[in-house]
Amino acid sequence: TNYSCYSQFTVVNHYVSMSYCGGPSLQRCMCIEKEAGRIGRFISKIQLNAPSSSCNVVEIIATLKTSGQEVCLDGNALWVRKILEKLKVQPDSP
Repeated sequence: TNYSCYSQFTVVNHYVSMSYCGGPSLQRCMCIEKEAGRIGRFISKIQLNAPSSSCNVVEIIATLKTSGQEVCLDGNALWVRKILEKLKVQPDSP
């Protein structure tokens, strides 16, 4: 079976890697590595992806203001939890 994978790198104080892979019976979570550093002032939009058949965890994806690139956020980071609580962001259904 042929699996296609690629990585996209975004610079935010350091490199953050997001990997995308596809193939039968593989988890297809977008967030492989998560940003815990405080990047709140660089964020234009936050999206939560609810668990689904392709990924069994909630993913927090931020869109950066200047580049429009997406960065996965660490939901365990206090600043991320505070922003989500303040915005009352709910997961998008699959």
